Amino acid sequence: MKITTKQFAVSKKEYLLLLIHHFRKRKWWIWIIVLMNLVFALVAVFALHATISLLWIALGFTVLYFGVFLLSLYMHVNGKNSAAVYESVHFEFYDDVVHTYLADGSNGKLQCSQFVRTVKLKDYYLLYLSAGQFLMIPFYCFEDEKDLAAFDAWLRKNKMLKN
Repeated sequence: MKITTKQFAVSKKEYLLLLIHHFRKRKWWIWIIVLMNLVFALVAVFALHATISLLWIALGFTVLYFGVFLLSLYMHVNGKNSAAVYESVHFEFYDDVVHTYLADGSNGKLQCSQFVRTVKLKDYYLLYLSAGQFLMIPFYCFEDEKDLAAFDAWLRKNKMLKN
């Protein structure tokens, strides 16, 4: 069985949104800390009649933290090390092998056993080679729903995607 994708390239916006989503899922506890920080500041200001500057400090910490976070993501997305993510590519999926073909003519071959896990998100699949390295395969790169369903069945057949 052979499943082929169209030639596609991931945009910087798509990649940035994926990284933000990934961070939100993996670092969910940071949201609790930030929320507790803001609640503490509001209680201190209104219930304990502390100065309003405490609230500004808490808000400043929150804005500074997320500002540094977004700046680091922006620098990563636009860095030289991320250039390969945006290259035009197409995939061919065979029974137990994945062939990758880049627009510059280079290609590669991956065995299904090299993938450690697969995640199906709303708009794309992530096929992980390691904790921080993955292939991003958007749904729109398939010709039609039939190819997408065949790819989903291929993942299940190779035990890369659970029900």
